[in-house]
Amino acid sequence: MNNRFSPLYSLVNGNLDSDNFDSGVYSLEGISGNSIYNVGGKIGIGTATPLSRLSLADNISTGNIDSFDEYQILLFSVAGTPEQSYGLGIEANTMWFNSYQKYKFIRQGLYYDMIINDGRVGINFDVSDVYPSATLDINGNLYVRGGLPLAASWPALPQGTHMTWNGMEAGGKTEFLNQGGLGGGGFTFWNSNNGYTLPTKIFEINGNGTIWALGTYTGSDEVLKKNIKILDSPLEKLQNIRGVNYNWREQGGTPFSDDLQIGFIAQEVEAEYPELVMTNSDGIKAVAYDKFTAILLEAVKQQQAQIELLEGRLEALEGGLE
Repeated sequence: MNNRFSPLYSLVNGNLDSDNFDSGVYSLEGISGNSIYNVGGKIGIGTATPLSRLSLADNISTGNIDSFDEYQILLFSVAGTPEQSYGLGIEANTMWFNSYQKYKFIRQGLYYDMIINDGRVGINFDVSDVYPSATLDINGNLYVRGGLPLAASWPALPQGTHMTWNGMEAGGKTEFLNQGGLGGGGFTFWNSNNGYTLPTKIFEINGNGTIWALGTYTGSDEVLKKNIKILDSPLEKLQNIRGVNYNWREQGGTPFSDDLQIGFIAQEVEAEYPELVMTNSDGIKAVAYDKFTAILLEAVKQQQAQIELLEGRLEALEGGLE
């Protein structure tokens, strides 16, 4: 076999062509276990059963690259324009992938498991969905199994919104943290019916914990309820609950509003209506203020019954004096 058709010559000069030498086994001199096999036009290096045009039995070992436009494996390049090249390599413990426009990871020829285009990432796309419409565009559900340990990382977290699971406290909670920076912080929800008009603000949680909304409804259908009974002695119980003015104390750095407030003392409400008070994991109590409507309604009805009773007695006394 002459030098021109030797596998070693072909490999070194980058023109290995299975059509240029006969089928058989070729050994690289001085390199044990690196025989080259030509099996029906398929070349195997270190393997006698190549499955494709070129099959390797081991890894490819190469040197480092010096910049983004140098690769251990260059797949395609436009001459004179290294930025329009497609390849991969390793530099300074970093795996480099370069593509002129986009990256696509395709499954079964039908779905893009991931597509990256102009800094936007699309996940689980149909092949007809060419471009992600946002920085992260997910076709399907987002499942947060675990996340950033917010308690340990705050306040070093960058400005923005962070979502995690069991990040600040245990209990199986999905948590949202807004790192407002120099702003007041909070969360705002908008809605647009057609995508062409300006959206409408429908819900807002301010950085001081107050909530703004256009309106709320609470499920109250009779078919959802059992053990229904009229509230007992609402007037007597209300006598033990004070309506008070107050100002918030600062708790854990939370910037509560400095405005004068009106409300109840949770412990006083809990003594009469424990079902209206909730205690969180920090031991702080909260009151379901909206449910006082039912208590006040029955208290007014009880008071009206007393008024009517007294009016009847008064009429009877006045009739007896005539």
